[in-house]
Amino acid sequence: MKFTFPKSERLRKQDHISRFFEKDSPLVQERFGYPFRIQYFNDAAEPAQLQPTQVLIGVSKRRFKKAVDRNRVKRCIREAYRLNKAQILGIEGKKLPEFLLITYIGNRIEPYRLMEQKLVDLLLKIAT
Repeated sequence: MKFTFPKSERLRKQDHISRFFEKDSPLVQERFGYPFRIQYFNDAAEPAQLQPTQVLIGVSKRRFKKAVDRNRVKRCIREAYRLNKAQILGIEGKKLPEFLLITYIGNRIEPYRLMEQKLVDLLLKIAT
């Protein structure tokens, strides 16, 4: 498997993104693991296809005022996901949900290795 993060794996559809922010949506589930909150769901309206998991990464402007800091955190998250998705999907019988929202909830920029380990742990927990 290639270690890529193509455009087809990025969540861009507005109606899918808005589902993450609906109040009390029964479809959306979430997991916490400092410094991340991961929300995810499978779309029951669309038939199951062989589409890759689509990911949206968010970092709060309230926690990181400078765009440089927000972009650094997002870059680290993308890199950790890109390098480790093959490891998660390589486990027999594991599949990630169709749509993921990875939100960074930490107040400071953690070292990359810590972010990577925590993200992999959370993704392994939610893989079915």
